[in-house]
This record gives sequence, C-alpha cells and structure tokens, in this order.
Amino acid sequence: MIKFLKSPLGIALTAVSALLIASPEARKTTRKLAVKGTAAVLGLVDQVKDASVGVRKQLNSVIEEAREGNSLPNSAGESHYLPDPNPLEFSINQLPIKDSFNVMNDEVLKKAYTSHPAKE
Repeated sequence: MIKFLKSPLGIALTAVSALLIASPEARKTTRKLAVKGTAAVLGLVDQVKDASVGVRKQLNSVIEEAREGNSLPNSAGESHYLPDPNPLEFSINQLPIKDSFNVMNDEVLKKAYTSHPAKE
C-alpha cells in the first residue's frame, strides 16, 4: 500500500480523493461530469446497436437475393441477373504482342529456387 502512495499515479489519486472529500463543489462538478460521460457512452452504445441492426438487415437481404438467384445489387439498389458463366478461351495467337514470352517459365523458376547464392 505504501508503494502505491509513492508512485505518481498513487499521489494523483490521493490528491483527487482529498479534494473530493474536502470540497463539496468539486464533488458536484465531478458528479455532473460523470453523468454527462455516462450519457455520452450510452448514446454511443445506442448508435452502434442501430448501425449493427441496419447492417444486419442489409446483409440478410443480400443473402436472400443470393439464395433466390444469381443476382447482384447495382448502385441504384436494383438487381440485375448475371449471365451463365462462359469463360472465353484465349490462344497465344490472339495476343496483340507477337514477340512475347513468359519470363517466369518453369526453367527460370527452378533455377532461381534451387540455386543458392551462398554456394556459387
């Protein structure tokens, strides 16, 4: 207990306690601040609850739309349906660059990961 009183935090708490014991005006001000602080915290908690309820409703509506079909909401809140996925097949001849080559081919990767700079 005496070690606590020697620390800066202990000295500050002791001084505040003595002030609150001695001054009724300090107690009144502290009580007002505590009430305002508690009201602010409770208001913040209500805002967080309301926001989470709103997010949950939106999430549930998105999940319901996903269960009903393959739709995504657009920016106006309307849904548009996605077509069936048909991936396009590309060949090397369809590329615009004729002299292209893969710089990270299997040989380069094997050489990079099997050789150790310390051994060379």
